[in-house]
Amino acid sequence: MSGSSNNFMGSSILYSGESGNYASCHVTFDMFCKDKLRKHEFTFWDLFYSIMRVTKDHLYVAWNEGNIAGFISKAKTEMCMKEISFAV
Repeated sequence: MSGSSNNFMGSSILYSGESGNYASCHVTFDMFCKDKLRKHEFTFWDLFYSIMRVTKDHLYVAWNEGNIAGFISKAKTEMCMKEISFAV
């Protein structure tokens, strides 16, 4: 995964809304598999597994062709979408 993908995953599991360097952070088994994510009713593992399942079942070709970059936040997604001009 890219650095930005790692930062997104780190901010999700470590309950931080900010990006940062999570390389030295410690993630416990409970944080990974048992604790619900902030403002959600599912765990990090539930989220990660669901993403991997959708990627494998529906987005495999696009992922392998490099059309999917990785994980980004909702705010970053919205910013990127606003910057795209669609030709008709």
